[in-house]
Amino acid sequence: GMPANPQDRRLVRFGVFEADLRSGELRKSGVRIRLRDQAFQVLTELLERPGEVVTREELRDRLWPDGTFVDFDHSLNAAVNSIREVLGDSAASPRFVETLPRRGYRFIAPVERPPGSAAPALGPAPHTPARGESEPTTEPAGDPAILEPAPAGAHPAAGPRKLLSPRHAVWAASLVLLAAVLAMSYGLLSREKTEETQARLSPKKTYLTSYPRREIQPSFSPDGSQVAFAWGDEPQRDFNIYVKLIDVEPPRQITTNLLQEFNPVWSPDGRWIAFLRKLNASSAEVFLIDPFGNRERKLTKISVVASFRMRHLAWSPDSKDLVFVDKSPPAEGGSLFLISIDSGEKRRLTAPPLGTFLDASPAFSPDGRKLAFVRFGSASPQGDLYLLDPSRDRSSEAELQRLTFDGLTTDIAGWAPSGTHVLYSARTSSGVVLRRVGASGGNEPESLASLGSILFAAPALSNDGKRLVYGENVWDTRITRLDLAEGSDRPVSKELIDSTRMELHAEYSPDGSRIAFASNQSGAYEIWRSNRDGSKPVRLTSMSWRWCANIRWSRDGRRIVFNAVGGGPQDIWAVDSEGGAARGLIGGESSEDSYPNFSRDGKWIYFTSNRGGQFDVWKVSTDGGDPIQVTTTRAANGIESVDGESLFYIKDHFPEWETSLWRVPLGGGQEEKVLDSVMRNYVVVEDGIYFLSQTHPSLGPSDSYTYLQFHRFETGAIEVIAELGGGWKDQGFSVSPDGRSFLFPDPVSEGSDLVMLEDFQ
Repeated sequence: GMPANPQDRRLVRFGVFEADLRSGELRKSGVRIRLRDQAFQVLTELLERPGEVVTREELRDRLWPDGTFVDFDHSLNAAVNSIREVLGDSAASPRFVETLPRRGYRFIAPVERPPGSAAPALGPAPHTPARGESEPTTEPAGDPAILEPAPAGAHPAAGPRKLLSPRHAVWAASLVLLAAVLAMSYGLLSREKTEETQARLSPKKTYLTSYPRREIQPSFSPDGSQVAFAWGDEPQRDFNIYVKLIDVEPPRQITTNLLQEFNPVWSPDGRWIAFLRKLNASSAEVFLIDPFGNRERKLTKISVVASFRMRHLAWSPDSKDLVFVDKSPPAEGGSLFLISIDSGEKRRLTAPPLGTFLDASPAFSPDGRKLAFVRFGSASPQGDLYLLDPSRDRSSEAELQRLTFDGLTTDIAGWAPSGTHVLYSARTSSGVVLRRVGASGGNEPESLASLGSILFAAPALSNDGKRLVYGENVWDTRITRLDLAEGSDRPVSKELIDSTRMELHAEYSPDGSRIAFASNQSGAYEIWRSNRDGSKPVRLTSMSWRWCANIRWSRDGRRIVFNAVGGGPQDIWAVDSEGGAARGLIGGESSEDSYPNFSRDGKWIYFTSNRGGQFDVWKVSTDGGDPIQVTTTRAANGIESVDGESLFYIKDHFPEWETSLWRVPLGGGQEEKVLDSVMRNYVVVEDGIYFLSQTHPSLGPSDSYTYLQFHRFETGAIEVIAELGGGWKDQGFSVSPDGRSFLFPDPVSEGSDLVMLEDFQ
């Protein structure tokens, strides 16, 4: 049949979400999430009329015509609640769906319909000029430079557009189609094996929950159809235990105590869920509760720091015993104990050597003859994997079997159903990885899947070994703009760019008409560009970086250079401000390079590098060539003065929080200190320097505030422009060309969602 017109797919994007209104699919950061059919129909009605009130009556007529459904109010409320849960939204402070009491609902987030894009997540979103915004320039761009030709296979910069006659257009389309068919036929045979391998290496990933706050420490029911987990907020101390049927919303709450409850573990016979109820910083109680929350039973009290970062409980395969972590004087650390569910009799299983922090994360083999656990040497949540015989009391060091020797293990997910391997998570330099190691010992661990750079993994394996569920950290920061109104002393702040993920390192273009910023709203970190007011955000790159930062525009506004980690040996990259292939500019296997800044004449890029043995400022011509070292005194983030006569820089590449700012004449001369306490990012203008500091010039240091300040060259005076909240301000900071507006990131929230992996081994 004919290929479907991409526009027929009726794709709608909002924040990190993408809805296909035709197929009824909802995706979060490219990963499909489940939403019941009725709820999806309500969401469709709202998305088709963004910003408008959709009345309850209209929804009733569309979804339940002719009075076919009696309890309409209850059904509609449930559908809207399901939408909010999946989107991580709240009725009290909505970001997507607003309730108008007794009238209806309104979709309030910006909605984007990708024009003609069949798979918009794969490449840069097309740029549609705003009303009054000129079409992108089509002549070859300046800074010929750095910006060498794109590598083979990359999209060249757009050339002048020529309109084809209808006849030529048909011929062109036919040729493209023919070429595609030939390429596909040729490639299919040679790629069949590769794709089979890749499919095996690419686990299927589904978001089980995407609720506000933290969902942590999941545990499968024996049949793998349900997941118990703790849901709450760490600072507020209000975690409770919930149970969720996979693919069914909403979860049911089975505990309601005001004390923190977490670490649920389902018994193999399905009758009980064991969990911890935290009493204070150093003690907790072990409870059992049935999966519907009807019966609760206290099992024992423990004296140990109950942690969110590792599991403390494990059931024996016959559901008769429970292993838990407790302190046993005189030992300082935590040991593993076993308690009989019926008699309450306790036995000590491990006697860790002095200096061990905890033995934790226990997991029984399927036959119950071995118990795997992690020995944490210090409070940092990493250690090594050991096995013991649970039928013996107090295994001596000689009786323990050690399976790993790298100190990277963070938690045990479970045993393979065959009992031959233990699956566990390990924190490596590239993030958290799911690994498998043979239980017979003496063999190398094997990596199965990446779990991202997450803090609260706590992976859990289903009994059949086919599904893994874990907690994935979600941070949310937004870009805030601060405006100085004419004739007013009070700056006005405005939320400018926001999704449900992170927006950082925003930078005004040289003419102030656009903003470039880094965001992981599409799943990985990429460079984005928007209008000055935050409208029409367009993704410029598709590289799936682990981190992007330190964004700078070229003087003509046609290029953006930035730091990126995870795309290859290059650390500093460039992309055209209209999109296209990103190009690696500066880097190498053995050096770390950061903080790119253009010289005032646009001929050089300054950057910070340790290629000389310590971090200093270097420069490289935009025409290419070898880098030249500029400073020798451990300098970083070099920025030229407006007249090009001197170079400013901070001392220290990774300052703890604040550092000093210095200046050196570029023609040669002594360096001199300019300011004592500045954050890493600062902006040099003709008459002074804008900077952020937690030190007020007359009040001294503060823990809670960051001050936006201006150092005036002429008088040497420091003026405080605004008092800002604490946290995150150092992740990029920009000043508009007229000096009236400032951009910086602000924390919105942090949380974690539960993710399910399938096909990973």
